Amino acid sequence: MKLFVDGTTKQGLAEEFRNRGWGIGMDLNYNNVKYFRAFGLQVLRDTREAGIQHIADDPLKGMQDTKNSMMLSAADTALGETRQSGLDKASQELADEVKKLIDERNDVDRVSQDKEKEKEEKEEKEEQLKKAEDEEQAGMQEELLQLKGQERGSI
Repeated sequence: MKLFVDGTTKQGLAEEFRNRGWGIGMDLNYNNVKYFRAFGLQVLRDTREAGIQHIADDPLKGMQDTKNSMMLSAADTALGETRQSGLDKASQELADEVKKLIDERNDVDRVSQDKEKEKEEKEEKEEQLKKAEDEEQAGMQEELLQLKGQERGSI
């Protein structure tokens, strides 16, 4: 056994700590030191991992991600415009076809209306021709009557 400066042994010193109540404080201090050491070691591990991860990361990765997202959004926009123009073209073709079919249907009705109008115009022309012929015949008959009246008057 070793003797300390004042002549007490290690066992005697431990007994004196227990008797005076210093042991409880030492236990608490030991637990605090143990806890803080574990916490410090964890902070060191986290710091090392962060450093390793930072070294592994490309410093321009954020810029590359931004560039990639811009390229993807531009490609999406171009595809959207192409898709929309295709839809617009298809819609326009459908609208033209529907308009054509409606015009054809209306032309059928219009043809019958046109035929009726032509028939009416033809009848009106025939009536006018008849009137003109009747007027000519009436004028010719009057001339004939006048000529006959002149011939009778000259006889």
